[in-house]
Amino acid sequence: MFNRNKVINNEAKRVLRSVPTYGLLADNALYFEETIPAISRDALRGRGSKQLDRVDPVFLGPDNGFEARSAKPRTLPKYALYEEAIAYHEAGKIVVAIQFARQCQPEARAQKVRRVLYDGAGYSCELPVLRARVAPNILFFFLAPAERVSSLTTALTSFVAMSEGKAELIWWAGAKNRLTA
Repeated sequence: MFNRNKVINNEAKRVLRSVPTYGLLADNALYFEETIPAISRDALRGRGSKQLDRVDPVFLGPDNGFEARSAKPRTLPKYALYEEAIAYHEAGKIVVAIQFARQCQPEARAQKVRRVLYDGAGYSCELPVLRARVAPNILFFFLAPAERVSSLTTALTSFVAMSEGKAELIWWAGAKNRLTA
Protein backbone atom coordinates (compact mmCIF):
# COMPACT_ATOMS: atom_id res chain seq x y z
CA MET A 1 0.00 0.00 0.00
CA PHE A 2 2.83 2.41 0.79
CA ASN A 3 4.26 1.85 -2.69
CA ARG A 4 0.86 2.44 -4.30
CA ASN A 5 0.51 5.70 -2.33
CA LYS A 6 3.52 7.14 -4.15
CA VAL A 7 1.26 8.08 -7.07
CA ILE A 8 -0.32 10.83 -4.94
CA ASN A 9 3.05 12.41 -4.24
CA ASN A 10 2.70 14.06 -7.63
CA GLU A 11 0.60 17.18 -6.90
CA ALA A 12 -0.62 17.37 -10.49
CA LYS A 13 -2.27 13.96 -10.07
CA ARG A 14 -3.76 14.79 -6.66
CA VAL A 15 -7.28 15.51 -7.89
CA LEU A 16 -10.40 14.02 -6.27
CA ARG A 17 -11.91 12.75 -9.49
CA SER A 18 -8.65 10.87 -10.19
CA VAL A 19 -8.70 8.90 -6.92
CA PRO A 20 -10.52 5.90 -8.45
CA THR A 21 -7.68 5.54 -10.98
CA TYR A 22 -4.93 5.30 -8.34
CA GLY A 23 -5.59 1.64 -7.60
CA LEU A 24 -5.55 2.29 -3.84
CA LEU A 25 -9.10 1.16 -3.19
CA ALA A 26 -11.19 -1.75 -4.39
CA ASP A 27 -12.70 -1.43 -7.85
CA ASN A 28 -16.18 -1.44 -6.30
CA ALA A 29 -15.47 1.50 -3.94
CA LEU A 30 -18.19 4.15 -4.02
CA TYR A 31 -17.47 7.87 -3.91
CA PHE A 32 -19.85 10.58 -2.77
CA GLU A 33 -18.29 13.67 -4.24
CA GLU A 34 -21.10 16.19 -4.19
CA THR A 35 -20.02 19.74 -3.32
CA ILE A 36 -20.59 20.50 0.36
CA PRO A 37 -22.72 23.60 0.93
CA ALA A 38 -21.62 26.27 3.39
CA ILE A 39 -24.94 26.03 5.25
CA SER A 40 -27.50 23.30 5.91
CA ARG A 41 -25.56 20.11 5.32
CA ASP A 42 -28.49 17.96 6.47
CA ALA A 43 -29.90 17.38 2.97
CA LEU A 44 -26.46 16.52 1.66
CA ARG A 45 -25.88 14.08 4.52
CA GLY A 46 -29.23 12.46 3.75
CA ARG A 47 -28.30 11.95 0.10
CA GLY A 48 -24.86 10.73 1.10
CA SER A 49 -26.29 8.28 3.63
CA LYS A 50 -28.58 6.80 0.97
CA GLN A 51 -25.76 6.44 -1.56
CA LEU A 52 -23.39 5.04 1.06
CA ASP A 53 -25.97 2.73 2.63
CA ARG A 54 -24.24 -0.41 1.33
CA VAL A 55 -20.72 0.89 2.02
CA ASP A 56 -18.58 -0.08 4.98
CA PRO A 57 -16.29 1.49 6.05
CA VAL A 58 -17.22 5.11 5.42
CA PHE A 59 -14.19 7.37 4.98
CA LEU A 60 -14.56 11.07 5.74
CA GLY A 61 -11.71 12.88 3.99
CA PRO A 62 -12.14 16.63 4.39
CA ASP A 63 -9.53 19.19 3.41
CA ASN A 64 -8.97 20.35 6.99
CA GLY A 65 -10.03 17.50 9.29
CA PHE A 66 -12.75 17.91 11.91
CA GLU A 67 -14.55 21.16 12.52
CA ALA A 68 -12.68 23.80 14.49
CA ARG A 69 -13.84 26.82 16.46
CA SER A 70 -11.90 28.99 14.03
CA ALA A 71 -13.97 27.77 11.05
CA LYS A 72 -15.97 30.47 9.33
CA PRO A 73 -19.20 29.81 7.40
CA ARG A 74 -17.24 30.23 4.17
CA THR A 75 -14.63 27.60 5.19
CA LEU A 76 -16.91 25.15 7.05
CA PRO A 77 -17.37 22.91 3.97
CA LYS A 78 -13.66 22.05 4.23
CA TYR A 79 -14.24 20.35 7.59
CA ALA A 80 -15.91 17.11 8.60
CA LEU A 81 -18.51 17.57 11.30
CA TYR A 82 -18.38 15.37 14.37
CA GLU A 83 -22.13 14.85 14.05
CA GLU A 84 -21.63 13.40 10.53
CA ALA A 85 -19.14 10.80 11.78
CA ILE A 86 -21.45 9.97 14.67
CA ALA A 87 -24.47 9.57 12.36
CA TYR A 88 -22.63 7.02 10.19
CA HIS A 89 -21.49 5.17 13.31
CA GLU A 90 -25.06 5.08 14.62
CA ALA A 91 -26.06 3.54 11.27
CA GLY A 92 -23.74 0.61 12.09
CA LYS A 93 -20.79 1.66 9.93
CA ILE A 94 -17.10 1.65 10.62
CA VAL A 95 -16.11 5.31 10.25
CA VAL A 96 -12.61 6.44 9.33
CA ALA A 97 -11.87 10.16 9.52
CA ILE A 98 -8.71 12.18 9.16
CA GLN A 99 -7.30 15.09 11.09
CA PHE A 100 -4.12 16.93 10.22
CA ALA A 101 -1.72 17.53 13.08
CA ARG A 102 0.19 20.62 11.99
CA GLN A 103 2.19 22.74 14.40
CA CYS A 104 1.08 20.73 17.42
CA GLN A 105 1.90 17.62 19.38
CA PRO A 106 0.16 14.81 17.43
CA GLU A 107 -0.51 12.79 20.57
CA ALA A 108 -2.23 15.73 22.28
CA ARG A 109 -4.29 16.49 19.17
CA ALA A 110 -5.27 12.81 18.94
CA GLN A 111 -6.51 12.78 22.54
CA LYS A 112 -8.44 16.04 22.12
CA VAL A 113 -10.22 15.11 18.88
CA ARG A 114 -10.91 11.56 20.06
CA ARG A 115 -12.45 12.88 23.30
CA VAL A 116 -14.87 15.14 21.39
CA LEU A 117 -15.71 12.43 18.84
CA TYR A 118 -16.17 9.61 21.33
CA ASP A 119 -18.04 11.69 23.89
CA GLY A 120 -20.46 12.81 21.18
CA ALA A 121 -21.02 9.21 20.10
CA GLY A 122 -21.42 7.96 23.67
CA TYR A 123 -18.52 5.70 22.77
CA SER A 124 -16.52 3.84 25.39
CA CYS A 125 -14.19 1.51 23.50
CA GLU A 126 -10.46 2.00 23.28
CA LEU A 127 -9.75 2.01 19.55
CA PRO A 128 -6.39 3.58 18.82
CA VAL A 129 -5.73 6.52 16.55
CA LEU A 130 -3.47 5.74 13.61
CA ARG A 131 -0.73 8.33 13.13
CA ALA A 132 0.85 8.51 9.68
CA ARG A 133 4.33 9.95 10.07
CA VAL A 134 4.36 12.29 7.10
CA ALA A 135 4.65 16.06 6.83
CA PRO A 136 2.27 17.15 8.19
CA ASN A 137 1.30 14.26 10.44
CA ILE A 138 -2.10 12.80 9.61
CA LEU A 139 -4.25 11.20 12.28
CA PHE A 140 -6.88 8.60 11.39
CA PHE A 141 -9.78 8.21 13.81
CA PHE A 142 -12.07 5.20 13.91
CA LEU A 143 -15.54 4.46 15.17
CA ALA A 144 -16.82 0.90 14.89
CA PRO A 145 -19.70 -1.25 16.08
CA ALA A 146 -18.71 -3.06 19.29
CA GLU A 147 -18.59 -6.47 17.60
CA ARG A 148 -15.99 -5.19 15.10
CA VAL A 149 -13.63 -3.36 17.48
CA SER A 150 -11.36 -6.37 18.11
CA SER A 151 -10.88 -7.24 14.42
CA LEU A 152 -10.30 -3.58 13.52
CA THR A 153 -7.72 -3.20 16.30
CA THR A 154 -5.94 -6.33 15.08
CA ALA A 155 -5.92 -5.02 11.49
CA LEU A 156 -4.54 -1.64 12.59
CA THR A 157 -1.82 -3.31 14.65
CA SER A 158 -0.84 -5.49 11.67
CA PHE A 159 -0.78 -2.47 9.37
CA VAL A 160 1.53 -0.55 11.71
CA ALA A 161 3.85 -3.57 11.98
CA MET A 162 4.28 -3.51 8.18
CA SER A 163 4.68 0.28 7.93
CA GLU A 164 8.45 0.40 8.39
CA GLY A 165 8.09 3.12 11.03
CA LYS A 166 5.83 5.30 8.87
CA ALA A 167 2.82 4.74 11.13
CA GLU A 168 2.11 4.26 14.82
CA LEU A 169 -0.88 3.78 17.09
CA ILE A 170 -1.84 6.35 19.69
CA TRP A 171 -3.87 4.82 22.49
CA TRP A 172 -6.21 6.41 24.98
CA ALA A 173 -4.33 7.74 27.96
CA GLY A 174 -4.59 4.90 30.48
CA ALA A 175 -5.91 2.33 27.97
CA LYS A 176 -6.13 -1.11 29.56
CA ASN A 177 -5.90 -3.28 26.47
CA ARG A 178 -3.05 -1.82 24.46
CA LEU A 179 -1.68 -4.07 21.76
CA THR A 180 1.91 -3.57 20.76
CA ALA A 181 3.24 -3.83 17.23
